[in-house]
Amino acid sequence: MFCTRNIFLLGLSSTNDFVLQNGGASMIEQDQAEMLKSRHRKLEDQLETENTHPYPDKVLVSNLKRQKLRIKDELLSLKAL
Repeated sequence: MFCTRNIFLLGLSSTNDFVLQNGGASMIEQDQAEMLKSRHRKLEDQLETENTHPYPDKVLVSNLKRQKLRIKDELLSLKAL
């Protein structure tokens, strides 16, 4: 086991990528969480833009909110691992 600044090299994952762990979260999970957070922010921006229209598309607003909730659930499940 190799240790530098609380980062441990554990070996190969099932996809033959190195898995680095820092406090229990792998780099792959951290990257996935960052991607989900970015997507969540983009959806929030779209939602704000749509809501500035005089007559926002209610179906679009509903879909954007649903997508944000799905992403939030995924983020929570990543943190539970």
